[in-house]
Amino acid sequence: MLLYLPDITESERQLVVDELLTGETLNNGSTLRNYELTLSHYRAGETISLTFAGQFAVESACDRCGVPVEVSVEVKEQYILFPEQSSPDMDYVYSGDAIELGPFVREAIVLNIPQKILCDEECKGLCPVCGRNRNDVDCGCMNNG
Repeated sequence: MLLYLPDITESERQLVVDELLTGETLNNGSTLRNYELTLSHYRAGETISLTFAGQFAVESACDRCGVPVEVSVEVKEQYILFPEQSSPDMDYVYSGDAIELGPFVREAIVLNIPQKILCDEECKGLCPVCGRNRNDVDCGCMNNG
C-alpha cells in the first residue's frame, strides 16, 4: 500500500490501512490474524509524521503449556520520516513520490507482540518430569520427589 507525498498535507488526515499482512507468519512463529489499523499522517515542513493506531490478533502457542491461543493486542506507534538527503543517520527516511506503508505496518505489529503469550495468567505449564499439561491433569510427579 502506497501513501503518495502530494496527499500528505499540513492538516492531519486519516486512512484505514488494508489488511496487508493477515495470515502471515511472523518471526516468533506467531500468525497474524485480523487487524484494524488507522494511519494518521501530516507534514511539518519536509518532515512527515505517520501514526498507526488500532488492534490486531496474533495466534501462537502458549509459552508455558504449548496450547494454541489467540491474543488481541492494542497498538499505537508513531514514525517521523525525514527526506533521504537530510542525514544518513536518520532511522526513517523517504524519497521519491510515495511511501511504502507495508514495512511500517509490519514493524508496528512486531513491536507490539507480547513478549510472553499465555493461554491464561494462571497457566501451570508442562510437567518437567513427564511432560503432561498440568492445567489438564495433576500427574503427581512433583509430589513424588
